[in-house]
Amino acid sequence: MLDIDVLLRASGLIQLTFGVLLGWPLALFHTGLTKVGPFVSMKRVLQSHIDNMLMGIIQLVLSMFAPADAAMAGLLIMIGAWVNPQIFLAQACLPGPKQLGKPIRVISTLSFIVTSVGFVWFLVATLPVILAS
Repeated sequence: MLDIDVLLRASGLIQLTFGVLLGWPLALFHTGLTKVGPFVSMKRVLQSHIDNMLMGIIQLVLSMFAPADAAMAGLLIMIGAWVNPQIFLAQACLPGPKQLGKPIRVISTLSFIVTSVGFVWFLVATLPVILAS
C-alpha cells in the first residue's frame, strides 16, 4: 500500500526547497539583469517561486492528515502541486505572447483539473476522520 503521508512530506519538503532556491534568479534580476539563464520574465519566476513554496507547505500540512484511503487523492495533489508552478517557470523562459500559447493553456487546464479533483477527493476522504477524532 502507498504510504501517502511520507510521499507528501518528502515532496513538500523538496518543493519548498526548490521554491526557496528560485530566489537566486530573482536576486539576479534585481541587480538589473533582463535575462537570467533561460529566464526572461522576472514576474513569472516570482510566480513560480511563490507557488512552489506554497504548494510545498500545503503538501507538508496535508501529510499530517493523510489517511491511507486518500493515497490516490494525495498523488493527484502532488502532481498538480508540481505541475502548476512549473507552468510559470516555463512561461518565464518564453517571450511575451508565447507565454499564453495553446500548449501552456492546455497543460494548465489539465493540471488545474487534476489538482481540484485531488483536493476535493482528499477532503471527502479526510474530513470524516478528522471529525471523528
